[in-house]
Amino acid sequence: FLKSVAPGLSKSERSRNDREIRYQDSRCPIDQTFNPRRGFRPDDPMSCISWRGAKLYADWVNERERKEGRIPPGYEYRLPTEGEWDWAARGGASGEGACLYCTGAGMKKIAVTREESNEQARRVGSLEPNAFGLYDMYGNVWEWCGDWYSELDSDAPVIDPLGPDNNPDDCKVVRGGSFLSSGDSLNCGTRREADYRTGQSNIG
Repeated sequence: FLKSVAPGLSKSERSRNDREIRYQDSRCPIDQTFNPRRGFRPDDPMSCISWRGAKLYADWVNERERKEGRIPPGYEYRLPTEGEWDWAARGGASGEGACLYCTGAGMKKIAVTREESNEQARRVGSLEPNAFGLYDMYGNVWEWCGDWYSELDSDAPVIDPLGPDNNPDDCKVVRGGSFLSSGDSLNCGTRREADYRTGQSNIG
Protein backbone atom coordinates (compact mmCIF):
# COMPACT_ATOMS: atom_id res chain seq x y z
CA PHE A 1 0.00 0.00 0.00
CA LEU A 2 2.55 2.59 1.10
CA LYS A 3 5.72 1.00 -0.26
CA SER A 4 5.41 2.86 -3.54
CA VAL A 5 5.18 6.22 -1.73
CA ALA A 6 8.69 6.22 -0.32
CA PRO A 7 10.64 7.35 -3.44
CA GLY A 8 8.33 10.31 -3.97
CA LEU A 9 8.24 11.69 -0.42
CA SER A 10 10.28 14.63 0.80
CA LYS A 11 11.83 14.56 4.27
CA SER A 12 9.05 16.78 5.66
CA GLU A 13 6.39 14.56 4.08
CA ARG A 14 7.97 11.46 5.60
CA SER A 15 7.99 13.15 9.00
CA ARG A 16 4.35 14.08 8.68
CA ASN A 17 3.39 10.53 7.68
CA ASP A 18 5.40 9.10 10.59
CA ARG A 19 2.91 10.76 12.94
CA GLU A 20 -0.02 9.07 11.21
CA ILE A 21 1.22 5.46 11.21
CA ARG A 22 1.71 3.35 14.36
CA TYR A 23 4.97 1.66 13.40
CA GLN A 24 5.48 0.52 17.00
CA ASP A 25 2.44 -1.75 16.77
CA SER A 26 3.56 -5.30 15.95
CA ARG A 27 0.57 -5.61 13.60
CA CYS A 28 1.61 -2.63 11.49
CA PRO A 29 2.43 -4.23 8.11
CA ILE A 30 5.17 -1.78 7.11
CA ASP A 31 8.31 -0.33 8.66
CA GLN A 32 9.46 3.28 8.51
CA THR A 33 11.07 2.73 5.12
CA PHE A 34 7.57 1.82 3.80
CA ASN A 35 8.66 -1.77 3.14
CA PRO A 36 6.67 -4.79 4.38
CA ARG A 37 7.76 -5.96 7.81
CA ARG A 38 9.09 -9.47 8.24
CA GLY A 39 6.14 -11.83 8.12
CA PHE A 40 3.98 -9.39 6.11
CA ARG A 41 3.37 -9.21 2.37
CA PRO A 42 2.49 -6.38 -0.02
CA ASP A 43 -1.05 -7.76 -0.35
CA ASP A 44 -1.76 -7.64 3.39
CA PRO A 45 -4.27 -4.91 4.29
CA MET A 46 -2.80 -1.62 5.47
CA SER A 47 -3.65 -1.00 9.11
CA CYS A 48 -2.37 1.08 12.04
CA ILE A 49 -2.93 4.18 9.90
CA SER A 50 -4.99 7.16 10.97
CA TRP A 51 -7.74 8.75 8.90
CA ARG A 52 -5.37 11.64 8.25
CA GLY A 53 -2.69 9.21 7.07
CA ALA A 54 -5.09 7.56 4.64
CA LYS A 55 -6.10 10.98 3.29
CA LEU A 56 -2.44 12.01 2.91
CA TYR A 57 -1.86 8.90 0.83
CA ALA A 58 -4.84 9.69 -1.43
CA ASP A 59 -3.58 13.27 -1.83
CA TRP A 60 -0.15 11.98 -2.83
CA VAL A 61 -1.64 9.58 -5.40
CA ASN A 62 -3.75 12.41 -6.87
CA GLU A 63 -0.70 14.63 -7.28
CA ARG A 64 1.32 11.83 -8.91
CA GLU A 65 -1.46 10.74 -11.26
CA ARG A 66 -2.33 14.29 -12.33
CA LYS A 67 1.30 14.93 -13.23
CA GLU A 68 1.20 11.81 -15.40
CA GLY A 69 -2.11 12.83 -16.97
CA ARG A 70 -3.89 9.70 -15.77
CA ILE A 71 -6.84 11.35 -13.97
CA PRO A 72 -9.65 12.86 -16.08
CA PRO A 73 -10.72 16.43 -15.13
CA GLY A 74 -13.09 16.44 -12.18
CA TYR A 75 -11.95 13.04 -10.84
CA GLU A 76 -9.85 12.23 -7.80
CA TYR A 77 -8.84 9.43 -5.45
CA ARG A 78 -10.34 9.87 -1.97
CA LEU A 79 -11.92 8.03 0.92
CA PRO A 80 -15.54 7.12 0.19
CA THR A 81 -18.46 8.79 1.89
CA GLU A 82 -20.34 6.44 4.18
CA GLY A 83 -23.15 6.27 1.63
CA GLU A 84 -20.72 5.30 -1.13
CA TRP A 85 -19.11 2.67 1.07
CA ASP A 86 -22.53 1.22 1.92
CA TRP A 87 -23.53 0.96 -1.74
CA ALA A 88 -20.24 -0.71 -2.67
CA ALA A 89 -20.37 -3.14 0.26
CA ARG A 90 -23.91 -4.24 -0.61
CA GLY A 91 -22.85 -4.83 -4.21
CA GLY A 92 -25.58 -2.49 -5.42
CA ALA A 93 -28.37 -4.32 -3.59
CA SER A 94 -30.95 -2.13 -1.87
CA GLY A 95 -32.54 -3.18 1.39
CA GLU A 96 -31.10 -5.66 3.87
CA GLY A 97 -33.01 -8.59 2.44
CA ALA A 98 -31.68 -7.95 -1.06
CA CYS A 99 -28.03 -8.40 -0.10
CA LEU A 100 -27.00 -12.04 -0.41
CA TYR A 101 -24.03 -11.57 1.89
CA CYS A 102 -25.51 -9.45 4.67
CA THR A 103 -25.86 -12.10 7.37
CA GLY A 104 -25.37 -15.76 8.21
CA ALA A 105 -23.80 -18.18 5.75
CA GLY A 106 -23.37 -15.49 3.11
CA MET A 107 -21.22 -13.38 5.42
CA LYS A 108 -18.92 -16.33 6.11
CA LYS A 109 -18.04 -16.47 2.43
CA ILE A 110 -16.69 -12.93 2.26
CA ALA A 111 -15.72 -11.78 5.79
CA VAL A 112 -12.57 -12.52 7.80
CA THR A 113 -13.94 -12.57 11.36
CA ARG A 114 -12.83 -13.50 14.86
CA GLU A 115 -13.99 -17.09 14.57
CA GLU A 116 -11.42 -18.10 11.95
CA SER A 117 -8.85 -15.28 11.91
CA ASN A 118 -6.74 -16.24 14.96
CA GLU A 119 -6.95 -12.50 15.68
CA GLN A 120 -4.84 -11.64 12.64
CA ALA A 121 -5.71 -9.88 9.41
CA ARG A 122 -5.52 -11.98 6.27
CA ARG A 123 -4.20 -11.36 2.78
CA VAL A 124 -6.55 -9.14 0.78
CA GLY A 125 -8.80 -11.24 -1.46
CA SER A 126 -8.44 -14.49 0.49
CA LEU A 127 -12.24 -14.98 0.47
CA GLU A 128 -14.94 -14.45 -2.15
CA PRO A 129 -15.72 -11.00 -3.64
CA ASN A 130 -19.15 -9.41 -3.51
CA ALA A 131 -21.38 -8.73 -6.52
CA PHE A 132 -19.20 -5.78 -7.57
CA GLY A 133 -16.03 -7.88 -7.42
CA LEU A 134 -14.85 -6.10 -4.24
CA TYR A 135 -13.02 -8.03 -1.54
CA ASP A 136 -12.97 -7.61 2.24
CA MET A 137 -15.73 -5.04 2.52
CA TYR A 138 -16.72 -6.89 5.69
CA GLY A 139 -14.28 -8.18 8.27
CA ASN A 140 -10.47 -8.17 8.00
CA VAL A 141 -10.04 -4.46 8.90
CA TRP A 142 -12.54 -1.69 9.58
CA GLU A 143 -12.44 0.82 6.74
CA TRP A 144 -12.19 4.58 7.10
CA CYS A 145 -14.92 6.66 5.46
CA GLY A 146 -14.68 10.35 4.69
CA ASP A 147 -17.64 11.33 6.89
CA TRP A 148 -17.62 12.62 10.43
CA TYR A 149 -19.52 10.24 12.69
CA SER A 150 -23.10 10.88 13.76
CA GLU A 151 -26.06 8.80 14.79
CA LEU A 152 -28.07 7.80 11.75
CA ASP A 153 -31.09 9.95 10.96
CA SER A 154 -34.02 8.01 9.56
CA ASP A 155 -35.19 11.18 7.78
CA ALA A 156 -31.87 11.68 5.98
CA PRO A 157 -31.89 11.50 2.16
CA VAL A 158 -31.14 8.06 0.81
CA ILE A 159 -29.39 9.22 -2.39
CA ASP A 160 -25.77 10.31 -1.89
CA PRO A 161 -26.19 11.25 1.80
CA LEU A 162 -23.42 13.29 3.41
CA GLY A 163 -22.38 13.25 7.03
CA PRO A 164 -22.27 16.25 9.41
CA ASP A 165 -19.72 19.05 9.17
CA ASN A 166 -17.93 17.97 12.35
CA ASN A 167 -17.99 15.67 15.36
CA PRO A 168 -17.54 16.89 18.96
CA ASP A 169 -15.29 13.91 19.74
CA ASP A 170 -13.18 14.23 16.56
CA CYS A 171 -14.46 10.88 15.31
CA LYS A 172 -14.85 9.66 11.74
CA VAL A 173 -16.95 6.74 10.54
CA VAL A 174 -15.46 3.27 10.12
CA ARG A 175 -17.45 0.52 8.45
CA GLY A 176 -17.49 -3.23 7.91
CA GLY A 177 -15.99 -4.78 11.04
CA SER A 178 -12.64 -6.53 11.37
CA PHE A 179 -10.83 -9.75 12.21
CA LEU A 180 -11.76 -9.07 15.85
CA SER A 181 -15.49 -8.87 15.07
CA SER A 182 -17.81 -11.79 15.63
CA GLY A 183 -19.43 -13.02 12.43
CA ASP A 184 -22.81 -12.88 14.13
CA SER A 185 -22.31 -9.15 14.81
CA LEU A 186 -21.67 -8.20 11.18
CA ASN A 187 -24.34 -7.05 8.76
CA CYS A 188 -24.80 -4.43 6.05
CA GLY A 189 -25.21 -1.69 8.65
CA THR A 190 -22.17 -2.44 10.83
CA ARG A 191 -20.56 0.89 11.72
CA ARG A 192 -18.81 2.70 14.57
CA GLU A 193 -16.79 5.79 15.34
CA ALA A 194 -13.01 6.19 15.65
CA ASP A 195 -10.74 9.13 16.46
CA TYR A 196 -9.44 10.35 13.10
CA ARG A 197 -6.02 11.15 14.57
CA THR A 198 -5.10 7.63 15.64
CA GLY A 199 -4.37 4.36 13.89
CA GLN A 200 -5.37 0.95 15.21
CA SER A 201 -4.34 -2.55 14.22
CA ASN A 202 -7.85 -3.44 13.05
CA ILE A 203 -8.61 -0.22 11.11
CA GLY A 204 -7.28 0.48 7.65
